[in-house]
Amino acid sequence: MNQSSGFTLDSTGYLSQEDTKRYYSRIGLFCFILAAVSFLISFAAVFLIGAAFPSLINSDLKKSLINHILSFLSIYCIAVPMAILAVKSLPTAKPIKEKLSFGKFLGALCVCFTFLQVGAYISNFLVSIIQRLSGKEIVNPIAETFSIGNLALDAIFIGILFPILEELVFRKFLCQKLLPLGEKKAVIISAAIFGLVHGNLYQFAYAFLIGLVLGYVYVKTGRLIYTVIFHCAINLYTGVFSSYVISKVRIEEIYEIMMAENAMNDPEALLGQLAPYASDLAIYLIYTYVLLGLSVAGFVILLISTFKKKITFEQGILPTPKKGRISNFFLTGGVAAAIGFLAFQFIFSIFI
Repeated sequence: MNQSSGFTLDSTGYLSQEDTKRYYSRIGLFCFILAAVSFLISFAAVFLIGAAFPSLINSDLKKSLINHILSFLSIYCIAVPMAILAVKSLPTAKPIKEKLSFGKFLGALCVCFTFLQVGAYISNFLVSIIQRLSGKEIVNPIAETFSIGNLALDAIFIGILFPILEELVFRKFLCQKLLPLGEKKAVIISAAIFGLVHGNLYQFAYAFLIGLVLGYVYVKTGRLIYTVIFHCAINLYTGVFSSYVISKVRIEEIYEIMMAENAMNDPEALLGQLAPYASDLAIYLIYTYVLLGLSVAGFVILLISTFKKKITFEQGILPTPKKGRISNFFLTGGVAAAIGFLAFQFIFSIFI
């Protein structure tokens, strides 16, 4: 562990409240810089490009490429390096490297898909409530991105490149900075920041829940390759492949044929009408039932793991005091700045 930051235990065996607040404030500052800088640069760049170089976004392909490049530059070339500087002096602890058996690897992947589904339901529920209260429709930025996207570009950036970079930032770097406080804090706080910096209600819940699994796998194995594979698989399947299914499969036409009046009275005629859609229906059913199967399997695995108390956390070498847990975390400059900006960003995404 890096001891250069001067964080030490007091006579009680815990960090002092002052050091605890200082530690959390730095983590909050990391979150604030990452969210604010990437948001402001992306917003300004999109506005300037639209005003000065409209020809660059006069087609969906160009717009998709520009969006991906801007995300890469604003987040990983500018915001991430600045955020890292804010926590560079914090202690670092590396997890012990252990291999996952194939069964546990597959089980963790299934739990990711379970949390994806649960998180999506939570997000949609929250969005529906806010839409009802505000009277405004909240645009789903992911659906909008894929609606103008190019499958090849989306596969490269969203399916492979961004997951790798996000795992390097949120699991390898951030978890190692949080591990001195304990595995549970490393997993929960890194997952919360991972969910929040997505900057919209549609992604927050499932990004947070999936972040819990990815963080847990990383702190227990120390192998980033596992979380990278999980992250890529989720993005490729539920992002890129689902986009293909939605855009190419004529599911609405199939639904109209099946729901037509008296359609079920003549099965032979119905099958004849559905024959041209056989491949579309097969793709849709495969996509749906594979996703459902993975989600159900993950739910069962999660229940068994919880019941058998297989989910455990080790205490860190710099445990925080039990007294004043809430105030030590929330009443710090960095955390307050992060919460304030993220609240603004969520409100902005609703009303602008």
